[in-house]
Amino acid sequence: MKALLIVLLIAMVAIALVTGAFLLARSPWADSLLERRADADGIVQRVQSLSRLETTRYTIETVITADEQGFIDTPLGRLQIGSDRLLMIIYGRVTAGIDLEKLREEDVEMSGDGKRLTINLPPVEIFSVDLDNEKTRVYSRETWLKRPNPNLESEARQGGEAKILATACEDGVMLRATEDAQRAVDKFVELLGLPATEIEVIPAPAPACPVSAP
Repeated sequence: MKALLIVLLIAMVAIALVTGAFLLARSPWADSLLERRADADGIVQRVQSLSRLETTRYTIETVITADEQGFIDTPLGRLQIGSDRLLMIIYGRVTAGIDLEKLREEDVEMSGDGKRLTINLPPVEIFSVDLDNEKTRVYSRETWLKRPNPNLESEARQGGEAKILATACEDGVMLRATEDAQRAVDKFVELLGLPATEIEVIPAPAPACPVSAP
């Protein structure tokens, strides 16, 4: 009889504990608390999972000239004689985006009631400047009274990379990448299904373009 009472007592305590845990888990306060903690702890990692997010790509075709003059020293001074000149068609891509691994915990802010989420993005950057070797080619080359420079074509390619980067910068690649990054991250956070009813993604001001390819 005593053993039966002990079993019944244990069962009643277990039922009470389960019921209490169930009611606590179902309470709006508990849901809000758990969701806020999960968001606060995990939102940075979720957004960082996008890593280097390429948002903007410019494809540019342009023409560049490279030349080298020949000189000789004479009793009358240094005189130009001969030249090596080429015309190259440059075809390349400039890729810009945002490195979300640089997002810090302090860049993500959530209101106390969990209804408002603010994400401050890091600035965008140029990821790459690449020439399409199949489409980039020497259009013409003229050599006069001078031995051809074997490095002139590679120098022209380097100048081509700088020119397509400058062209993309003049066309506002950094501003466009900033706007594209804001839209992309905003859409990604929306798809996460977070409990916040107000989500604001704030981009960093568009930085100045780099003067050389990364």
